[in-house]
Amino acid sequence: VAEAKDCKMPVSNLSKVFGPTIVGYSSADPNEGDLLTETRQQVSVMEHLILLPTEYWMSFVNGQQKLLKLQQTPSTDSLLRPTVTRGFFTPSSARDPSKRSKPKRFFPTPSSLLT
Repeated sequence: VAEAKDCKMPVSNLSKVFGPTIVGYSSADPNEGDLLTETRQQVSVMEHLILLPTEYWMSFVNGQQKLLKLQQTPSTDSLLRPTVTRGFFTPSSARDPSKRSKPKRFFPTPSSLLT
């Protein structure tokens, strides 16, 4: 990224932007004293990572990658169609008509609230 002609940011600025995200903090909620120290460390680590030779990073990108079996996800259309099968996660009221909820009864508003 730092060597790209379109990138107008110097390595130091890229490090400040990407350091907190890529390197991260030592805990989910660092105290104020550690925050400044860790931010400096993040920038330093990120600068060193960016300045590694391109050949180093190419070994990760172009190495013999294992072909993983991709799993097909259902299309949106299939998710919108009603299902015929009822399984484990089907509510019991859908399987047993006697367990369906009874019609709700509403009571009239008290006359004292109407005035």
